[in-house]
Amino acid sequence: MTQSDFSQVTSRSPTFTRHAADTARLAAPLAITQLSQMAMGVTDTILLGSLGHDALAAGGLGTNLFFVVVTLLQGVLTSVSVSVSHARGAQDESRVPHIYWTGLVLSVLLSIPAFVLLSFAAPILAAFGEPALLAHNVGEYAAVLRWGSLGSLIGVGLLRSFLPAIGAAKRLLSVSLASVGVNGFLNYGLIHGAYGLPRLGFLGSAAATTITVWLSALVLMALLHFRPRFKHYVFATRPNVPLIGELFGIGWPVAITYGVESTLFLATGLMVGLLGESQLAAHQIALNVASVAFRCRSRSARRPTCASVSGLAPGSPTPDSSR
Repeated sequence: MTQSDFSQVTSRSPTFTRHAADTARLAAPLAITQLSQMAMGVTDTILLGSLGHDALAAGGLGTNLFFVVVTLLQGVLTSVSVSVSHARGAQDESRVPHIYWTGLVLSVLLSIPAFVLLSFAAPILAAFGEPALLAHNVGEYAAVLRWGSLGSLIGVGLLRSFLPAIGAAKRLLSVSLASVGVNGFLNYGLIHGAYGLPRLGFLGSAAATTITVWLSALVLMALLHFRPRFKHYVFATRPNVPLIGELFGIGWPVAITYGVESTLFLATGLMVGLLGESQLAAHQIALNVASVAFRCRSRSARRPTCASVSGLAPGSPTPDSSR
């Protein structure tokens, strides 16, 4: 959806057909982006499986733990989409940079509990009764992934909410598709020591994911800051401290919803892990299939779409169009 598309939404009350077309144009890139992220997880599973059931079990459970933690916190950042869309609907685009930089500060703050929690993955799993070797391996895997917490919150949390709200969802799509190939290349290279990269074994998959997450976030930020079309949305300004509370207040209910959905998968993995590494490895393969099906019908792509489209209406001259 382009900027002119958003302007037309705010200037008159659109028909149902127009609403459907606008929503579809915005939702399609987000849905494909979601599937791209799932493809990264499938790639990790396939390449870890080549190392044996113990590597697949530890890597799979470590990845699940990482994504549960960051997904929950990413839910808080969905408020950025609502706030930006509302500001644009009210023809108050000067407020958008404040929301962007405040969201960036909030991302940094949210990454702190994520980093701490992932640092104590091994003792947490041991407390749940997981086998000692499995808990140790997952702890090592999570210790690498924790460095990608901030990158994930910026790239997937902040920018996945911000870009659609300013009409730049296609940029998110292109970067997400490219990240699948980069992740696969780095996974194979760092696991097996190919392409001149160091051989890290199963920890290579965690390193590959961390590097890919950060590359995606940095590329998306570069597109925002160096493209003339979008620079006015992100010009340097001081973050608004009261706005942090406002964004958190809007986003925390979504965070709880995200947390409940993703924790179901993690809880199942923890229960299967009590049976042994072979059983957990088999579970991880089945979980990938189920996760793809779940994400295809989940609200993770529809939430930012609806927030961006309907968020424009309350501040616009036709607020009833949000219905």
